[in-house]
Amino acid sequence: MAHELTIREDGKVEMAWIGEKPWHGLGVEMRPNATIEEWKHAAGMDWNVESSRVVFRARGSRKVVVIDDSVVLHRSDNDSPLGIVSSSYEIVQPNEAFDFFRDLIHSIGLEINTAGTLFGGKRYFVSAKIGEQALIQNDNIRGYLLFTTSADGTLKTRAKFVSERVVCNNTLSIALGEKNKGGEVAISHRSKFDADAAREALGLAPKTFETFMADMRKLTTRRLSSDIAETMTQKLVGKDQKANKRIAELFMGDAKGFSAEGFKSTAWGWLNSVTEYVDHGMRAKSESHRISNALFGIGDTLKNTAREMALDYAR
Repeated sequence: MAHELTIREDGKVEMAWIGEKPWHGLGVEMRPNATIEEWKHAAGMDWNVESSRVVFRARGSRKVVVIDDSVVLHRSDNDSPLGIVSSSYEIVQPNEAFDFFRDLIHSIGLEINTAGTLFGGKRYFVSAKIGEQALIQNDNIRGYLLFTTSADGTLKTRAKFVSERVVCNNTLSIALGEKNKGGEVAISHRSKFDADAAREALGLAPKTFETFMADMRKLTTRRLSSDIAETMTQKLVGKDQKANKRIAELFMGDAKGFSAEGFKSTAWGWLNSVTEYVDHGMRAKSESHRISNALFGIGDTLKNTAREMALDYAR
């Protein structure tokens, strides 16, 4: 298949969204003010992660062996296996991803805008619009809070602030500050997830977004020549000729939103050229892998590194 967003046997895609249609065009469009329960059902996240003992029988043997220190995690709705993990693995259920936002929706007005699962349910995520909106020149920026975790041992539970440029719909990871300073919280599955502690660590204060906006405005005023942009790109992606060439093309005029004020020949324009390449042009096995990389894989790392490089240049 062309993507690996989870698709059930009945054809239902485990993803829901509101607002602008995602680039893959799949999932259920939600109505404004839908309840968490409606979102959970529409996104196909109305199942639990269950665990069972790991047993096997060697070829040619009748003896059944039980591995006591490992369990297999599987879906409650179809018994599809998700991963083999330590018996001490702390599961974060799909419904907990939604419950993380429940109080915030009522207390500070967050609005869920997308939710879904990847790789058959091995990873799942929910994001919500923070509500603050600002302008970099004429370029709209919106703040979002993303929650994501895994049921196969490959990803910590993470809550982080992200931003989205309305003009090009690229997701740009902010990851402001250090852990417990308002940008991102990562919790190992060796520890039981505490939603209240995670929300407290994030701060969830407007200052976080305001700090991000102040940094990004610096980038729009810092001029950046094509030669310096090329040098920065080479430092970022190394000898990857395809990446170097495509980012240069985006920076020189191919990027979505290129005509917006503060974009052309600036550090902000270079950063968003990198972002667009990562989110839409970077090689990936499938759309699902592309989304995964952009949110919490190598693409996320590249975007964070690019952001730091751009800010260092702007200082």
